[in-house]
Amino acid sequence: MNESLIANHLGALAVCLTDRLSVTAPLSDSSRALLESLYFRGPMPATSLAAIAGLAQPSAQRALDKLRRQGLVTWDAQGRSRPVSLTGEGRDRAEALVALRDRVLRQATTALSADEQATLAPLLERMLAALTTSAEDARHMCRFCDHALCNGPACPVGEKARSLSCQTSEGDADDPA
Repeated sequence: MNESLIANHLGALAVCLTDRLSVTAPLSDSSRALLESLYFRGPMPATSLAAIAGLAQPSAQRALDKLRRQGLVTWDAQGRSRPVSLTGEGRDRAEALVALRDRVLRQATTALSADEQATLAPLLERMLAALTTSAEDARHMCRFCDHALCNGPACPVGEKARSLSCQTSEGDADDPA
């Protein structure tokens, strides 16, 4: 088995999927992450959205201001703790983005037979869990995920993050420092 070749193929697949998902112009990936996070998680403070999207607070504020000017979110920029919400148009745009993502990803997975998909599923779960290093990392990794579909034990990223949190809590209890 040539691990470099497998990694190269995986990289090409990741680039292809990313490129096809990025056809959502004029929205940036950051704006898409903000909209989809609000769509799946509901209203939340700008600081929480920034953390999920992996944005510094000033970048998140600029992106949210732009989304507000486009009529996609409501948000009082002066009150950071006030929740950001989708407008009706924002919800429609988010639904269209989610549908696009689903079509692009299904196009890739339908190249596999049902048996191959059944083989791939646990492999993806292991790979996702292996890449999860913290709860913050998990929220960022899953910023485009449908949490109604992939939640609790069905989510390898969330399960790994919970496991890491438990280990950290247990370690803190034993560590007097």
